[in-house]
Amino acid sequence: MIFKNTPLAYGAVTKTFHWVMALAIICMLIIGFYMGDVEDLTTKLQLYGLHKSVGVAVLTLAVLRILWHIWSKKPPYVESLKPWEKAAAHFLHLCLYGAMIGMPLSGWLMSSAAGRPVSFFGLFTLPDLIAPDDGLRNIFGTIHFYMAWALVGAITVHLSAALKHHFVDKDITLRRMLPFCLMLLIAAPAHANDINSGAFAPAPKWTVVAEESTLTFAGKVMGKDFSGDFKKFTPEIYFDVADLAQSKISVNVDINSLDSKDAERDSTAKGKNFLDAKSFPTARFETTAIRHLGDDKYEADGNLTLRDVTLPVTLPFTLIFPKGPGIQPRAIAEGGVTLDRSQFKLGSGEWADPSVIANNIEIRFKITALKAIP
Repeated sequence: MIFKNTPLAYGAVTKTFHWVMALAIICMLIIGFYMGDVEDLTTKLQLYGLHKSVGVAVLTLAVLRILWHIWSKKPPYVESLKPWEKAAAHFLHLCLYGAMIGMPLSGWLMSSAAGRPVSFFGLFTLPDLIAPDDGLRNIFGTIHFYMAWALVGAITVHLSAALKHHFVDKDITLRRMLPFCLMLLIAAPAHANDINSGAFAPAPKWTVVAEESTLTFAGKVMGKDFSGDFKKFTPEIYFDVADLAQSKISVNVDINSLDSKDAERDSTAKGKNFLDAKSFPTARFETTAIRHLGDDKYEADGNLTLRDVTLPVTLPFTLIFPKGPGIQPRAIAEGGVTLDRSQFKLGSGEWADPSVIANNIEIRFKITALKAIP
């Protein structure tokens, strides 16, 4: 789980603030608009107390959220937004934060001016901000009332914009704020509809820099280390750090390009007892899910096919985006996995004995890729 925001994605703390505050604000508004029409005095007083308590919670969370964003910078707006859309979104967020602080604060000031206590769920009572004053009570009451409606309007615009980004623009603005469970319920069906309609757009494509990319292997024969590499492999990469759900990576490996610097060993490895390059000239790995583990660490689940055997494999890797001259974004991924050759039926007869050839084969890779420019 990613707790802190990254340059392209919101972390768990920000998402928690967002959704807890959303629920609290909705509850505060519903109670606030309803309690004025309640005739039973006891029930009305209870609702007023609950309304004030939730308001104090919203005010506290708003301050903590601002402090969190100072320490953990929010990711920038998606690249597809026009300048006026970014300016409008920034202004709307300022309005929301102003209302989230101003509305409970004006309610606190109104209660103080009316000489009525503000308690937090009966646990403690907040101090009065001002002395009782009927004139100020009316002023802050009016401010509180209109700020509530302003907050309703800002929330409506905010929600409408989020839905527009998701269903019309089909970008990641809404999805990157969704908790994982909501992403499955909301994002997946929308994407399925997009695929069926032909409007689906995958994550950005990356082009591999072959001369800066390697795919190596290492193992032991009779207790001695050996290593080599595959000279030809073709990765196909669609990747977006902020939209891992739509990211996809596949790699085709030319088995005949295996090179361990020993012709006899290479011939045996490509032979029928091992990789059987004649019958199965290509190995393939294709991702089924990609996860961000924090910082530059990632993990990809996928299916690896060697010979006629396909097995699930989890591939850990690091990913960095070095900065340098030029306008084309560059990424470097490095990682690896240890495979049990016996699970893929690599080695039969005398070669099946792990004391002759160790079962564990270590695969390592380094991929340098450039983001395709639209």
